[in-house]
Amino acid sequence: MVGDRERIDAEVGDLLVNRLFAAGLALHGALGALAANPNDRARDRIESALGEIDAAIQVIRVAAAGFDVPPAGPGPGASG
Repeated sequence: MVGDRERIDAEVGDLLVNRLFAAGLALHGALGALAANPNDRARDRIESALGEIDAAIQVIRVAAAGFDVPPAGPGPGASG
């Protein structure tokens, strides 16, 4: 039973990291598209979202490794 739970935890963690990574790649592509048509507000929001994704991936990696994860505060994009 414990082995099954550990396997499921690992699979869920891998799935989440993969989905967040894919979202990050899409946002990086959007930043590239903004280079041709600059929009500072859109760029700031995309960069903020990328920071949140990077932080979420790090939390998942730490949690999957069995370490305590400090509680997250509001992220940089929390107000907008």
